[in-house]
Amino acid sequence: MNEWEKTIHINEFKNNDQVLAKANNAEVLLIKSNDEYFAVTSKCAHLGLGLKGGKVNSEEKTITCPWHDSQFCLKTGETKQWVTMSGIKKYLLFFIPKKTPLNAITFDVKIEDNHLWLKPN
Repeated sequence: MNEWEKTIHINEFKNNDQVLAKANNAEVLLIKSNDEYFAVTSKCAHLGLGLKGGKVNSEEKTITCPWHDSQFCLKTGETKQWVTMSGIKKYLLFFIPKKTPLNAITFDVKIEDNHLWLKPN
């Protein structure tokens, strides 16, 4: 997908700031933070576990994986923090180390006709 793809209506964010949607034949996590919208693949680059429910830092524009505490930039996908010791302790059974940090896949987001439109970065 190199073109803009229409996804959800902005009213989907009425009661939640994180919504799953389909785009580019993949599940995407759409995030609303301080009236700004972001889109990132829904699975963490570390183990493929869900990012939904991860802590969003509005100032730094990052999301922290709820499973092992890796942190990714919502605009670029850049890894800001890779698996932490607290994450390893919390989820030791799921921990399979990858030595090189992997970036998340993000999308450009625009609003048109009250819908979010996505285009891969």
